[in-house]
Amino acid sequence: EPLKDLFKGIAAASKALALDTQDLNLVMFAFTQIASKGKLSAEEVRLQLAERFPGIINLIAKALGLTVVEFNRMLERGQLLASDVLPKLGKALQQEYGAAARTASGNFLSSLTKVENAVFKLKEGIARTLAPLFT
Repeated sequence: EPLKDLFKGIAAASKALALDTQDLNLVMFAFTQIASKGKLSAEEVRLQLAERFPGIINLIAKALGLTVVEFNRMLERGQLLASDVLPKLGKALQQEYGAAARTASGNFLSSLTKVENAVFKLKEGIARTLAPLFT
């Protein structure tokens, strides 16, 4: 369940922030590194995640009930265990980006429907124009 929450959070954030495939791959790589090391490191948080998820440092600190100063201190000391942070971060990402992700999905589907309608009208117009030629 915690891993599922993390993936849902990453999905929501990436959709809301309109991350491209390359950025999403880098985010997933950062989380893979964090999980394999068993703790958060400044490199993954500041250089990989913060570049793609604006405000991620504040979000992680808030999810852990820490100030940013406390979070940074613990990060530098290697005191933030992946097993403690990642489940809370997954839920925080869902809360932070879930509504925006749903809106982004709705906007995409709405845009897709508009394109489909425009193509249908174009086909209909062409058919009406060409019909006299075949009768």
